[in-house]
Amino acid sequence: MTHQPAYSLLLVDDNEMNRDMVSRSLVRSGYLVATAAGGPAALEMMGVEGFDLVLLDLMMPEMDGYRVLEIMRESERLRTMPVMVVSAVSGRQSMAKCLALGACDYVVKPSEMDVLKARIWRSLEYRRYARPQEESASEPEPVGGRVLLVEDNDANLDILKRRLVQWSCVVDCAGDGLEAIERIAGSAGGYDLILLDIAMPRMDGFEVLRFIKSSPRYNHISVIMVSALDDSGTIMRALEMGADDFVRKPFNAVELNIRVQSCIRAKKLRDQCAAWRERLKGLS
Repeated sequence: MTHQPAYSLLLVDDNEMNRDMVSRSLVRSGYLVATAAGGPAALEMMGVEGFDLVLLDLMMPEMDGYRVLEIMRESERLRTMPVMVVSAVSGRQSMAKCLALGACDYVVKPSEMDVLKARIWRSLEYRRYARPQEESASEPEPVGGRVLLVEDNDANLDILKRRLVQWSCVVDCAGDGLEAIERIAGSAGGYDLILLDIAMPRMDGFEVLRFIKSSPRYNHISVIMVSALDDSGTIMRALEMGADDFVRKPFNAVELNIRVQSCIRAKKLRDQCAAWRERLKGLS
């Protein structure tokens, strides 16, 4: 899938094989990709060229990714450049530290290329919609939204719901696919996000996803698949059908919060832009 217009990415990774593999795949998707083998080279390149997104490894010689983020945060010009951390370090402390230092997302390696591309595209989409409204480089405030949680396991449903409520979300629940469709169709205000299990009785998550994305009335709603079915074929199918992201069970709460916040922000900004376009039509 080629995106137009092209976006400029900087891939920072000390592993030559990783740099080559990821950069080739991103180039085939239509991105302009520059690479750097370490932190000093990356900062030097950022001093010359502005990038739409920086993909940053953490564990590198000379200067690790944390220090790169610190230097960027201290720089008036570089602190506005969005950074997605792509690292094999999977601990919650690392995720929280990177977000506190200004990273916009955090992807744990190894990650399927389609998942990485989906998260890159969503970060770029948010940046594109948000840029005209940006007045400062401060970290965006957490945003709540109306969420439909679709899960047939009562214990999972309870845990996920409590997490979403902690993140200021208003949560409706459905125990299977048919109930989910009934709630979507009967929702007066609509949903900002649907967290959707795959393996469910009566109607599985793929059928629900197909219903959502084939309907002009509902296809603007963000969807995150949350499933223990995490083979590459399942993930690719979900993304090709229009899911915005895929989170594996058992989930990491910090990572899930990142995904939820990112999807809700992007959806709300899309809604704002659509409303502005309608107002402009009324004035013309």
